[in-house]
Amino acid sequence: MAAEHDAIERRGDFVWGKDGRVTVRSRAGTEIPIERVAPEEIREAVLLVMRTGGVRERKALIQEVRTLLGLDRGGAKLQEAVGAAIDDLLASGVLGEGSSGIQLRQ
Repeated sequence: MAAEHDAIERRGDFVWGKDGRVTVRSRAGTEIPIERVAPEEIREAVLLVMRTGGVRERKALIQEVRTLLGLDRGGAKLQEAVGAAIDDLLASGVLGEGSSGIQLRQ
């Protein structure tokens, strides 16, 4: 088993490679719900969208992340999960929020 050979590690409900890299993957056509996407991947998806530049309103940012992740539905659970990632990035100072919207600070 990979875990026995230290090839992977478990963090909460998710399994990661030892290098710790986060890869954003599309779930298009899979019907995988947002609950099965690691918070770290959602956070990285937010950063990928924001690195394209510009200022975004929260609602538009959530929509772009949903599209990037290939998720069909944008219900309350998706808004909550992506919103939590945005809030984390705002709290850590990676993103900033002003009257015109959210932008990348770094």
